[in-house]
Amino acid sequence: MWRRRPPFPLGANGISHHHHTIYVMNSNYGRVLRIPIKSNGDAGTVRVVAESCADLGGLDGVATDRDGTLLATRQPTSSIVRIWPHSGRTKVVYAGAPLDGPASDFVWNAPDGTRKLLITNSTARLASWRTGPLDRIDKSR
Repeated sequence: MWRRRPPFPLGANGISHHHHTIYVMNSNYGRVLRIPIKSNGDAGTVRVVAESCADLGGLDGVATDRDGTLLATRQPTSSIVRIWPHSGRTKVVYAGAPLDGPASDFVWNAPDGTRKLLITNSTARLASWRTGPLDRIDKSR
C-alpha cells in the first residue's frame, strides 16, 4: 500500500466542479488542486489546497458536496476522505467494506430528496455502493 506516491505515475486523476471552481486530484503527489474559472471561461491560477498528508495518498475520484467540501476516494486504502478546500483540512470519514478499491464517485440528488454518494469499486465486478444521506457522513471539523 502506498502512502505518498503510487508505484507508477498517475498524475491528475479525479475532477469535480463547484460554482466557478474546478478541483483536480493528483494521485502521484497526493495533491488537491483548485482552478478558478474566470468570467470569460479561462482557467485562473492553479493553487494547491491540500497535499502530502497521510489522508491524501492514492487519491482517485472526487465529488463535491453542496457545502463545497470534497469527498475523494482513496483506492489503496478503500476509503473516503472529506477535504475542506478553504483550509486544506482532511479527514477520513469512511473506510472498509463494502468499498473495494473505490475509483469514481458522484453525489446524486435522489428523487426522495436525499443526497447519496455513488461509488464504483475498481474490482472486476464494478459494483456501485450507495451511502445513506450524505448528512450522515461525518463532517465534524
